Amino acid sequence: MIKKLTLVSVVLATVVSLTRGEDNYLHFIKNAPEFQRVPQERDVMIGRWDTWIYMPWRYRWAIGTGDEGGRFCRDYGFNGGFTDHGHGPFEWLNKWNLRFYNDHTAAKGYLYLHRGSGKRFLAKFQRDGRAIRSGTDGPRPLDEAMLDKLKGIVTRYVTNVKQNSSLRVAYALDDEISWGSFVVPIPWLDQYKATNLEIGGAQGLKMVGSRWIHDGVAIYYSHPSIQVSWCLDIEPHGSTWVNRGSDHRLGTSHNVRKAWEYLLTDSGIQYSFIPYDEVVVHGVPDEYKVLILPACYALSDMEAQRIAEFCRRGGTVIADFAGGLFDQHGKRRAAGALDELFGVTHDGSETARDFFGDRLWVETDQDAGFSYRHYRDLFATIDCKLEDGYAVAEKKLPTQVVRTAGSGKAVFVNLSPQRYLQYREEGTATDELRQVFMQHVATAGVQP
Repeated sequence: MIKKLTLVSVVLATVVSLTRGEDNYLHFIKNAPEFQRVPQERDVMIGRWDTWIYMPWRYRWAIGTGDEGGRFCRDYGFNGGFTDHGHGPFEWLNKWNLRFYNDHTAAKGYLYLHRGSGKRFLAKFQRDGRAIRSGTDGPRPLDEAMLDKLKGIVTRYVTNVKQNSSLRVAYALDDEISWGSFVVPIPWLDQYKATNLEIGGAQGLKMVGSRWIHDGVAIYYSHPSIQVSWCLDIEPHGSTWVNRGSDHRLGTSHNVRKAWEYLLTDSGIQYSFIPYDEVVVHGVPDEYKVLILPACYALSDMEAQRIAEFCRRGGTVIADFAGGLFDQHGKRRAAGALDELFGVTHDGSETARDFFGDRLWVETDQDAGFSYRHYRDLFATIDCKLEDGYAVAEKKLPTQVVRTAGSGKAVFVNLSPQRYLQYREEGTATDELRQVFMQHVATAGVQP
């Protein structure tokens, strides 16, 4: 009943706000549960995370969780541990003062699409949008019964952990550890134990309560753009797109963002990320001089308005290519959301032939280069026109367009920065190659 009332309240609030002229996407970001901040008590957080904490996963941990295992953790700088499914060696963790996280807090497997019997069993479900989750004990639909079951499991596990130790620092709700490098053997313990001890026992303590200081540069985080990028990236896979992995190596969105990070870092510039939901509600803060839009394919009208406002107030906005060609739902626009700001024109008739090579919307054929060993191999999959060492993105439009907007500057580079990853890998990245993009950051008054 409470859920129904909450939903009714949100719907009524939406109706009221729209009649008053508030942008519907702005209202959604302000009120949707997934965009609400999780309450955090600073003193509690600092009290728990009081240094850098190493929490190794004890798979094949032959040394055990007795005194020998405790001395091993102490001597090698492993100052944390983990429990599993709400259970664990609490007495051992408490004795050796090891902060820990609880793994599989929501259990394991209830949300799986199981393979069942036969090698190709899962394929038919991957390609059927109506498929429901099925386990070894039969169908597992995402219904109220499943939600109640998972809530009960989480409550039981968390309660047990709280009752047995005050050293808990985190709960993992997903299947496996997702906030670090996945488990790999570490036979070189003696070589790096001094580093563990130094970071966890000395340097980490100095960083508690500190804040990041940037040089006035923000990289825009747009999740809708990541989704659109993925849809464009998978086109050459055809019917095998469901088998795609390695997005972090292949994806246009990922590689463009990574290239910008390296361009800035190698130039000595500290930057921060700014997420789209914050910009929708509050705009771009004046603490930034430069806003970088990396492959920001999808922007809402409200985001475009906020970005333009930042520019007119004196900020510099830099887009590499294809800024705002889609809306926040991935729907193609007749004109780019930022065309007026950048002084360029899209009319909605563009096709893949107008971008990069002559057959895909993106710079690389990620099916042909799926298992590439070096970036050069990936970029060789599409024959693109290069300018100053980088691929021209939109062949109908000029490059390095700089336009005054109010008190600020709007820069449409129309080049993809991805090949900087290749140059860096090959040791040929130079100041000259960085300047193709970084010149616009420098002219905005940004200094390391």
